[in-house]
Amino acid sequence: LLFPTLKSLLIQRADAGDVQTCVALCEVMEVILPPATPNSKKSQRGTRPPTTNASQETLIPGLELELVREWYLSYIELLQQMCLFSDATSLIRNCRDPVIGALNQQSTTIHEACPV
Repeated sequence: LLFPTLKSLLIQRADAGDVQTCVALCEVMEVILPPATPNSKKSQRGTRPPTTNASQETLIPGLELELVREWYLSYIELLQQMCLFSDATSLIRNCRDPVIGALNQQSTTIHEACPV
């Protein structure tokens, strides 16, 4: 009952353009599962069996990782537009999705001042 309700809430908030709430809920509920590896016996939460390849999924059945990734990317962009670079970096660094985590590896920009 929890997962369908949470999925409905996430989709509703995303449709309203509220990616901050979507990302906050995903972080609190740890929606992004760590990547499965062939050597692991079970995922970190122990809720899903590992797959044969290094695929990754979400905790909520039917919620696509690509959609969750879009929410994260949109929210990170909003944080950067508001000059909240430390918050954006912290979110990137602590995200379980390796695609999001790799954003800090792609380039480094040092902002001296924020546009007013």
